[in-house]
Parts: sequence; C-alpha cells; structure tokens
Amino acid sequence: MSQSHRIMLLLMVMWAGIQLAGCGGSSLPPPRVSDDEEVERPPTQPPKETETARTPDNPRPEANPEESSSSDPIDEPEPRKLTIAELAQQRRQYDLKNLEQIGAALSEFAQENGYFPPHRGPLSWRVYLLPYLGETALYEEFDLGVRASAQPTQRVPEIYRQHRDTIQTTPYLGVYGDGTVFGSKQGATVDEVTDGLQNTIAILVTVGEWVVWSEAEDMYLGFNISPTSLDTYRSDSFLAVLASGHLVEIDRSIPQQTLREACTVAGGEDPAAFHQYVRTASSSGKPSRPLVQLDPRQSN
Repeated sequence: MSQSHRIMLLLMVMWAGIQLAGCGGSSLPPPRVSDDEEVERPPTQPPKETETARTPDNPRPEANPEESSSSDPIDEPEPRKLTIAELAQQRRQYDLKNLEQIGAALSEFAQENGYFPPHRGPLSWRVYLLPYLGETALYEEFDLGVRASAQPTQRVPEIYRQHRDTIQTTPYLGVYGDGTVFGSKQGATVDEVTDGLQNTIAILVTVGEWVVWSEAEDMYLGFNISPTSLDTYRSDSFLAVLASGHLVEIDRSIPQQTLREACTVAGGEDPAAFHQYVRTASSSGKPSRPLVQLDPRQSN
C-alpha cells in the first residue's frame, strides 16, 4: 500500500470517530436481561384507605356524614311570635325595671338637694337625674342653660326607653302644675310635700303621648288625667312612682278625683282614701302588698 493510501485510510477512520461522538450517545439497543437476573423496580404505593372502590354492589362510595361540610345550610325553626298577652307582660316587666331605678334616683336627688328637679326650664327633670342613674358622662354633654331642642341630639338612655324601639321619646312623664312634685316653674321642696312623700304621685306611664325625653314636656295636672289612659299593659292596674321613690301599682278602679288629689303635695286629703287602691310593685317577682302607710308628718 502506498504512503498516500495509508494517509487517506487514516483520515477516513478519524472522520468516522468524529461522527460517532457527535450523535449524543450510543445507538445500540439496551442490553437484555436474562430471566435469572433480578431487576430492581421502584416500590408501588398502596391504595388509599379512605377511597372505596366502585363495584357493581357499590357503584358509588358513601359519604361520611362526619366529613360533610359545616357550611351546609341548616333549617332552623322560625321563632314563635308572642301573643298580645305575652307582649304586654314583657313590656310591663321592662317598665318595672326602669321605673324602679328612676324612683330610686328621684329619691336620692331629693334627699341630696332638699328639693325635686324642676319641670319648667331649659331641660327636663329626666336630664337632672342622669348622674343618679349612672349616666354622668351623658349629663355633662348638656348645656344646662340651653333648651334641649337647641342642643345636639343626644342618645336616649336605656332607662328612659320602653320595650318597643324608640328614637328620642319616652312614656315616663312627671305630673306638673301648681301644687305638684315637679311644680309649675320650680320643683317642690321636700318640706313642701306635707301630704307625705309616700302619699304623693310623682311619675306616671302615659299611653300614646310620648315626649322627647330631654325636653321639659310632661303630664299637666289640669288636663284630664284618667285611670283609663295610663299604662294599659294590664287591664286591672297601672304603674306609678311616688315622691318617696316607691314603685307602686294602682288599681284601675280608683276614682278619678282620688287620683288627681294624690298628685298634689299639700291637699290635706286622707291618705287612706288613696292607699286602699295602692300596692307595691317589683321587677323581681316579689308578691305585691299594701304599701306601709305613714303619717304625713313622719313620711318625709
């Protein structure tokens, strides 16, 4: 073989090697494994225990009730509507709780100051009782020298609200006029109540004539104050707060004249004529009883 042929043969061998290296790997088929050799295979995962296989006898897995969504709507029975009698009893109980506290505040005010808050003036007596009802912060928001209607609207304290929703009005009215606890201009002094604090009506619950709680609007003695127009949540009696702070229920059979006389502070009437229609009232469920009748000279 000539020298040139050898060189040519060497170049062909080198070129074939380069082509084989550039193919990215061997093109030979994978080696065969004999039946006697063991091949390592990746482990297989067991089926999930929570899944239930579908079979002809069990075409669909049953849902676990404990795994059901808690957001599923639950049919709840609608609350039962109260009867008229139940609603009246509920509102009566609300009045009992409110008037007990109002009566205690009225008594504390009179003992501390020696007189009752006035009816006439820029503000209602209900405003002056606020510090004695745990509402000092609300009391301090008022300008005592400016009429309530000219001041920013203040919220109604819960104590002056009745069971029904109200915005600015209250059914708890003081009796005013010449010779009454709240007077015509100034409230009566304690010494002026010569009929006796436990024999004199100060506050009543009106029906249908609610007033703005902070304004000086109340029940005028000169109007027709009648047992049939007061606190109609019970047919046999109505509620009242006495000048002594006691909460009482008054039999609706009381004569109108006797009721009017009991609203004055110095009429000189016989207390027995009034007290035969009066019994104590309480929000705690205590049985009502006749109010202890005191001699006017001792009841102050």
